[in-house]
Amino acid sequence: MTKRTKVKLLTTVLGVVTCLMLITACSSNPGSGSETAEEGQFKTLKVGTHAASYPYGLKNSSNELEGYDIEVTEAVAGKLGYKVEWTITDFTGLMGQLDIGKIATVAEHVAITDERKEKYLFADPYIYSDIRLIVPEDNTAIQTLDDLQGKSIAVSMGSFYESIVKEYNATHTANPVKIVPYEEIGGIMNDVALGRVDATINDKVSGASKIEQSGLALKVTDTNISKFEHSFPFARNEQNEQLVQDFNKALNELREDGTLKKISEKWFNEDVTQK
Repeated sequence: MTKRTKVKLLTTVLGVVTCLMLITACSSNPGSGSETAEEGQFKTLKVGTHAASYPYGLKNSSNELEGYDIEVTEAVAGKLGYKVEWTITDFTGLMGQLDIGKIATVAEHVAITDERKEKYLFADPYIYSDIRLIVPEDNTAIQTLDDLQGKSIAVSMGSFYESIVKEYNATHTANPVKIVPYEEIGGIMNDVALGRVDATINDKVSGASKIEQSGLALKVTDTNISKFEHSFPFARNEQNEQLVQDFNKALNELREDGTLKKISEKWFNEDVTQK
């Protein structure tokens, strides 16, 4: 093979490689968490969840994801022609992956707060919840955070439940509530039942479901601490503005045809999709 022939062959190979790279780059949008698809195929929607919060999301005995958040996400994705690619990690890790574009959104009943709205785009709420304390069944002294001054409360690390208690402590510095953050939330209910912490905090319906599932001698208190709306967060960029609009359209259709209510009643025995 002559030197000129070798040069021509190398040029041809480099040209093919360059074309393949361009095709790959044009077929997806790195950092968006969602990908386009070839004709007749599903697009991919990368979604994160913790998969350890009954009844929102968990793995069943067959190691498959199930729960309210999971079913709502799959229903929305189906409406939009997406196939969901799930990422499972702790809540702090989920939000970090959302920030760098590894996932498109988070299906973990993320509360819509003023602080988060400054950073993320949110789809319309699909959960409306009353926030209450969970205490041992025989405890009659604790109803509100005022009753927990000087006592301890277990919270999921980085969660908005933790932020609720921190905000309370900011105005009650003389005798604040002692925050005990948990990276893994699976042991929280058991620790409350055993008296290792005085209380935990959760939304009313899932708190009741968790107590029923655990069989522990616990109860949800009667007094609302606050009320929150929950939905899907997205990183702030132009592409996600359209994706949020698409999510809202799908959520509205699922609400109108009764799908959201049906999923809610399956997991909570009541409709959490309405104010």
